[in-house]
Amino acid sequence: MLRSDLSTEDDRIAVGVSRDPSKLDADEWRRLCERLRYEIRALTAAGTPIAEVGNDCSSVLLSGSLTSRIDPAGEVGRLVVPSSEVMLLSDGTHLELSERSARVNPEHLREELSGVVPPFCYLACEADGSAVTAGTDAIGLQHVYVASGPGFAAASTSSTLLSRLIERGLDEHSCGIYSLIGNFLTNRTAFSGVRKLGPGESVRLLEGGIESSVAHHRIPVMVRSAGWFRSQDDAVSSGRSVLEGIVEGMSQAQPDAVLELSGGLDSRVLAAFVRTRDPRRGRTMTIGMPDDADVVLAQQIVASSGLSGTVVPVSLLDEVDPAEALGLVRLAARQRDFAADPVSGALYDAVEAQVPTPAQVSGIGGELARGNYFTGQRVRDSFDQVMVERIMQWRLASNWSAAPTLFEEGFRRDAEAALRDDAWGYVRDLDVPWPLATDELYLFARLQPWGGSVFSRRGANRQILAPLYHPRFIEWASRIPVHLKRNSRTFAAVLHDVAPDLAALPLDTGVTPFQLSDQSLRSRGVVMAAGVRRVRQKVHRRLTRRGKTPVGTARLAAAILTAWQTEPPNALAEVPWLDQESLEQVVAGRIVLNTPSVAFLMNLDGALEHVDRRRV
Repeated sequence: MLRSDLSTEDDRIAVGVSRDPSKLDADEWRRLCERLRYEIRALTAAGTPIAEVGNDCSSVLLSGSLTSRIDPAGEVGRLVVPSSEVMLLSDGTHLELSERSARVNPEHLREELSGVVPPFCYLACEADGSAVTAGTDAIGLQHVYVASGPGFAAASTSSTLLSRLIERGLDEHSCGIYSLIGNFLTNRTAFSGVRKLGPGESVRLLEGGIESSVAHHRIPVMVRSAGWFRSQDDAVSSGRSVLEGIVEGMSQAQPDAVLELSGGLDSRVLAAFVRTRDPRRGRTMTIGMPDDADVVLAQQIVASSGLSGTVVPVSLLDEVDPAEALGLVRLAARQRDFAADPVSGALYDAVEAQVPTPAQVSGIGGELARGNYFTGQRVRDSFDQVMVERIMQWRLASNWSAAPTLFEEGFRRDAEAALRDDAWGYVRDLDVPWPLATDELYLFARLQPWGGSVFSRRGANRQILAPLYHPRFIEWASRIPVHLKRNSRTFAAVLHDVAPDLAALPLDTGVTPFQLSDQSLRSRGVVMAAGVRRVRQKVHRRLTRRGKTPVGTARLAAAILTAWQTEPPNALAEVPWLDQESLEQVVAGRIVLNTPSVAFLMNLDGALEHVDRRRV
C-alpha cells in the first residue's frame, strides 16, 4: 500500500473578494463568503482551519497553518499571510507587519512588496477594510488569479477555486495552446473568465471592480546593445559577483536548504557557489535511480565538491496499482490548477515527501544564460512571426505536444493560430537581435508559466529558493551577447572560474563545461559535434512524436492508461473538439498514448469537474 503521507490534499489556499454594495446586499454578501468557505473546504484536506479578515465590503480567507514569520524586504521571496492588521498571503507562513507597514497606502504597500524576489505573491485586506490588494513577483513566478462575478471581484492563489465560484466553462483556446506545448501562455488558465496576473502585476479589488497596475521598473528586461558585455572576462567577473551575492543572501535566510542537484550545468554552478560559501552546510538531493546517467554524474559532483548528497529513487510509485496511480495523478493535476504535467507532478510529490526540509534550492531557470541556440541559427537584426512560431514548435512542441489524433482538425488549426499570436506578443516590440529574442520568449513562454506552476505547488509544503530566477541573474544573463552566450560558453566559464574541478567533469552530452568555455580548435570541435548530435535527437523526437520526458513518468502514464480501461474518463465525452473515436480506442487499450498526451487528458478531465459543463 502507498504511504498515506504521499496523498494529501492542499491545505493552503487563499482568496480575497470585494463586493459592489449596489449589486450585492448584506445578506447576499454573507452567503457569498459562506460559499467561499464551502469551496475552500471542498479543495482542502478535512479539518484544515480557515482564517478570515474583513468587513462588510471586502474579505480575505486563508486555509492552512499560520506559523513562521519572515521579512518581506529580505533576499528570499515567500508568500506571506496575515497579521491582525492586514492579511497577506503566501505558502502558509505568517508575517506580522510592523504597525507602520500595516497602515501605509495601497500604492506604498504594492511598491514595497513588488521588490521581493521570486517566487512570491501576496493577498492583503487593507487596513481600513475597504479593499483587497493582491500581487505577484517581478517574473510572475508565484501565480495569483483574478475573476469577476455578479456584483463581486475575487483574487486567489487557486484558479480552480475561482472557476468554481464564477461557474463558467473551459477556455478552449487556452486548452489548445496547452495541447501543443504543455503549458498555458500569457495570462491564460484552463478556465474561461479566470486570468493569471502577469509579471510585476498587482490588483486592487474595490467595490466589486478590479484595478490593475504593473511595476514595470521591477521586471527584468532585455538590455540594449550599449549594455552588453564587451568581453568574456567582463561577463564572467560580473556573473561570479551576481551569483555570490544571490547564494549568500539565500544561505543566510535558509542555511539548511537542500539543493536539488542533477548532472547538468545549472545546478552544478549552484553547487560550486554553495561549496565556496560553506561546504560543511551544503546538502543535495538527486532524483533518479542509482544507475541513471544523471544520477551517476550528480554523485561525481558530490564526491568532488565535498557536499553531502542523497539519491531519492523514482521507483516509489512502481508498486502502486493503476487505480491508486489514477488517484495520485488526479490530485497532482488539481494541485497545479491543471496548468502543468500532473504525471511528473505526482512522481515528484512522492519523491519530495521522502526528503523533509524547510527549504529547497531549485536549479531551474539557467536556460537564459546557456544560449542553447540551435546549429544554423544566425544572428539577425530583425525577426518575424514565422520565425517565432518555428522556434516555439522546435523547442517546445517536440517534447510536450499531445497526439494530434486526439483532436478534431479545426481545433488543432485554431490552437496553432492562438499559439502563434500569443508567442509573437512576447517579443514583437523587443529591440534585440535574433536569436537573443528567443531568451525572452523562453523566459515568459515556458520558464515562467511552467516553472511557476511547479513552484506554486511546491511552495505549499516548503520554501522554494530559485536563484536562477532572481532578477539580478536574469539581467546579467541578458547582457551576454550571442557569440559569448552560445553553447553555454560564458556560463560554463563562470563555473570554471569558481570550481575548475567541477568544470572538468562531463555533462550528459560527454562534453565538459571547460570545453564549452574553451575556444581552442579541439574544444570547439567537440562542442560542435555534440551540437550536431543534439539536432539529430531533436529531429528524431519531432518526427516520432516521442518527447523527452522526466525519468519514471512513462511507467506512471502506462498505469493511467490501464486504469482508464475500468474507470474511463467519461467527462471527456462532453468535449466537442476531442476526437471521440480516438478516445474510445485509447480507453479500450488499442491506442497507447505518450506521456504528454496522458498528462493533457488528465488535466482536461480534472478541470471539467470544476466548470459549468453546459458551457464546455
